[in-house]
Amino acid sequence: MGRKVSVKSIIGAVFLAVALWVYATLNTRMTALVVFPINITLPVDRAAEGDLPDVIQVKIRASGWELLNLRYVGAETQCLLDYSAKPLGTAEFIVSKNDILQGLHPAVSLDKVTEILPESFRIATGAIVEKRVAVKSLARIVPRNGCTIVGGVIVRPDSITIRGNASLLKSVSIWKTERIELRDAVGHFAVSLKLQDSLANKISFTRLPVLISGDVQLAAEHTFYDIPVEIVNAPADSLYSIAPRRIAITVRGGVEAILSLSPESFKMRIDYAALKNDATGMIIPQPSSPPNVEIVRIEPRVLYHYQIVASQDMMPKFHLKDL
Repeated sequence: MGRKVSVKSIIGAVFLAVALWVYATLNTRMTALVVFPINITLPVDRAAEGDLPDVIQVKIRASGWELLNLRYVGAETQCLLDYSAKPLGTAEFIVSKNDILQGLHPAVSLDKVTEILPESFRIATGAIVEKRVAVKSLARIVPRNGCTIVGGVIVRPDSITIRGNASLLKSVSIWKTERIELRDAVGHFAVSLKLQDSLANKISFTRLPVLISGDVQLAAEHTFYDIPVEIVNAPADSLYSIAPRRIAITVRGGVEAILSLSPESFKMRIDYAALKNDATGMIIPQPSSPPNVEIVRIEPRVLYHYQIVASQDMMPKFHLKDL
């Protein structure tokens, strides 16, 4: 009768075989492509212009253990090119193969490097300038069903100072954050975001975190009636009038925000000059409202303005202009 082999023995044998295979493989010399992101430091008065490589690709022939440590275990790979000590006003830098090899971190023995791409490149620079640009949040806030964001999303800081070449900064008007999505949001929220770093070697800025915050409330609609229409900046002897003299405004927003409002929270004002310069006799009402609600409907949708014309016998007659 044959000897029985336990499942544990089989598993142990397989595990030992795999471990020996992995050990033997990692002791074998092999070639791998390792990517080193470029980090360039220039003199304080210069900024890079034109296209620059973002990474250095290095083919390395070494043991599996060394490649494993370099790519996954050790410090983050990068190629540091520091020209900050060069004389001020230097307009061009030639990055040689030797500069690249010395800048690799973690350091790689030269005898293990078989190829570098690119082997060299040129950095053209221009005088540095500063510019203030708006911060644009790429966060997507998805309120819980039946809720709405009250007052919009607040971004702090809402702008940053960037430094770089004048010709490059001319095309930059905003600076974006990383993309995130906050789903099923309700109540107060606050999220910290990083600024994007896609132009790190060309434009510098203080890498402060950006805080976005807001308030999500249950959504509601409400109509406010009898809001007076006012003509402003009219002379004392003005004969202009408008009809109707009161409007209704329907708003949408958070329940708490709407409960805090009254008809006095809205203003419907029309400048006298707009009436004088209008030849149609009709004005589209554009009332002002608190920032934390959205106007969804105005009744009536059109206001009519007219001029009171006095006859020779001083009896008032009413003339509707272009109605």
